[in-house]
Amino acid sequence: MSLGPGLLESVYEEVMCYKIKQTGLEVERQKDIPIIFEEVKMEIGFRADLGYS
Repeated sequence: MSLGPGLLESVYEEVMCYKIKQTGLEVERQKDIPIIFEEVKMEIGFRADLGYS
């Protein structure tokens, strides 16, 4: 079975995460990545669709 076009991005993200985990790799959805600007650390400066621990 394959997914066609027209679904919400969250559906494709969930399926991709599921398939990655099937390979034995660890993955997180909506991974917060801090940004440091002039000595100020912003905990949620960027949010990646997928990330790792």
